[in-house]
Amino acid sequence: MYRLIESTCDADAATDCAEWLLALLETRRWDQQRISFFVSGGKSPAAVFDLLAATDFPWQNVDLFLVDERWAPDHPQDQNATLVQNHLLTQQGAAAHFYPLLLDTDFTQNL
Repeated sequence: MYRLIESTCDADAATDCAEWLLALLETRRWDQQRISFFVSGGKSPAAVFDLLAATDFPWQNVDLFLVDERWAPDHPQDQNATLVQNHLLTQQGAAAHFYPLLLDTDFTQNL
């Protein structure tokens, strides 16, 4: 399910994307008890995550996964999990169940 969203500025693009994703999540909410929500990392989705986290969606029913991760043992602030924790797992979004790809800060254990 794809949709081209054209916006005139970054703020409008973030709002349009957040509204579209929320509508998809709402549809799935009525179809099943739990929702699996897979997100990408990088800095681009941060504004969208901030908007989603502020909604009153029932995040406690969401299992949140990353589709990719950055191998950044010396710079954890650059990891995608950190982005998700700082932008989506805040406010109401903090109720979601997050399953990061890297489970241990000893990166040799994740090989």
